[in-house]
Amino acid sequence: MAILGGFVTGGFLAASFSFSSSSSSSVIGSSVDSAAAASRYRWIDESGESASSQETTDEARAAILDYLLDNIPPYDVPIAQTLGFPPRRPSPSWYGDEAIPEPPGEDRATNSGGGGLEGRGRGDDAVRIATIVSSPAVPPVGPSSSSHPNSKVDGLSDGILNSTMHYSLLARDTYPWTDVVPWPIYMEYVVPYAVVNEPRVDHRPLLYDKLRDPLRKYERSPQDDARKTRASNVDDMRGAVKLINAHLWSLLGKGDRGGYSQPIEFRAGETPRIYDPMSVVAYGHSSCTGLAVLLIAALRAVGIPARMAGTPAWHGNEEEGNHSWVEVYVPSPDDGGEGEWIFLEPSPGIKESDTETANSDDLDRDPRSRWFCIPERMDGTTKVYATRFARSIASTHYPMAWSDQETDVGVPGEDRTAYYTSVCGGSTPPSLV
Repeated sequence: MAILGGFVTGGFLAASFSFSSSSSSSVIGSSVDSAAAASRYRWIDESGESASSQETTDEARAAILDYLLDNIPPYDVPIAQTLGFPPRRPSPSWYGDEAIPEPPGEDRATNSGGGGLEGRGRGDDAVRIATIVSSPAVPPVGPSSSSHPNSKVDGLSDGILNSTMHYSLLARDTYPWTDVVPWPIYMEYVVPYAVVNEPRVDHRPLLYDKLRDPLRKYERSPQDDARKTRASNVDDMRGAVKLINAHLWSLLGKGDRGGYSQPIEFRAGETPRIYDPMSVVAYGHSSCTGLAVLLIAALRAVGIPARMAGTPAWHGNEEEGNHSWVEVYVPSPDDGGEGEWIFLEPSPGIKESDTETANSDDLDRDPRSRWFCIPERMDGTTKVYATRFARSIASTHYPMAWSDQETDVGVPGEDRTAYYTSVCGGSTPPSLV
């Protein structure tokens, strides 16, 4: 089997890696600790050159753990151990020197400016960072939950972290399109357990399991893998995105209406009350932000890189409202080519009986077919951003209309205004670049 990506401690390697396993990828229902124990990973760069050695699954999980810990969002620092992180301090580089958490018993540290978001001020009103410390008596732990110092405390043996690592690698084992996703992209836009500041929930097992049947035709097999090309893997990813956007809403729908579930629907004004994936599923509805978070989580659960894009205010006027949608990273079908971010809208409300014929949004249609991708809205005065997770290399933060945009800079971001102004506001229809 082959799986891509590349990561080195302390920074990214623009590379990918191959994956081999002597174990079955079908481990649904088994413990997360039993994930692909025989798996090994060989690093390769974008030209196809392989590293001389392979990494075990534990080593790959350790790389994921280090990445998530180095980029832990400030919202999660106070609950890091509950999420499953080992007890150690987060990197101070983007919290400011005075934000390094103090040992227990001391006052919480407060953001004081500086940091990785281009020195953006974060004073007394900014997000507060709580304490996570390394104890001499408790050495830093690896990715295995059995070595967690509080593994016998209810909830601390796994948390969200262990499940996140497990399903991130399981998706690579299952779906061939992950072979053409660079590891830095996979790490930042597939692995993370959250999109913005939504409540943290363990959604990945549910979403991975629910999508198994609709995506069965795309799963790895020894016969098909030998015939797969880079271009065919990219085509399969595009097809999977459309299929997920058509089926997701009824797969997770509520109740039983004439043999069919009631699909998840759009309902305005629900953020921040209902916008984490499990709340959207439980209530059966959400506004644009919650629907985008759920679709992003579903795509990531099957190894497709995705992130939120949106504007906090049309034309910079809060009275005109905000909007959130989804961007998907699509690798180049050509060796050595650069991938691109393509946007689409969630398509909620599709009934199970209509999934095969529904006109769900996809990655292949004209961008201007979306209601908001028009010159009147994207005229340069509307600021558009996309979410990131790698705080140290983010150029800005993602402003959230449902939070305090002046002080809440906890979600790294990327300014996409120029792109959307060009694509949606230009005088001639642009290509999908």
